[in-house]
Amino acid sequence: MIHSFIAAVLMLTSGLAVAAGPAPMTNPPIVLAENSSLAGVYSGKVFRSTVSGKQEETRIYTVRLNDDLTTGTIDVTHLDGQAIAHLGFAGQFSGGNVFIGKTVIINAPPDYIPDNIRITFNPGNRTANWYHNDGRMQGSGTLRR
Repeated sequence: MIHSFIAAVLMLTSGLAVAAGPAPMTNPPIVLAENSSLAGVYSGKVFRSTVSGKQEETRIYTVRLNDDLTTGTIDVTHLDGQAIAHLGFAGQFSGGNVFIGKTVIINAPPDYIPDNIRITFNPGNRTANWYHNDGRMQGSGTLRR
């Protein structure tokens, strides 16, 4: 299951068409008509901490939600623009404008742990509230188009 997802993400990021799509989910995705305008690029500062509350380095996340509204990519950089990680993600909308998913490594440091992610798209679709948690680290911030 994860292999087909990784293949799908790699094909998406290389510009090739994806025939198979992401791995099947247990529940069918909830995609509302108003979500069609949510695809696109959102970027902003993500304030990070350990789950116990110790503050960590703030980073910039650039999130690309694909037109299929179930997959995308994330570029993580230091505040000076130096690249840290390039990730893929897959998930589904869980009622309204809340996207729930999980990241997968495309290119990241060896200690990277895949995250559970939640993206809440705000009315007007100009901003989104980002949250991630890998059980060790968490982060949140407002991303803008």
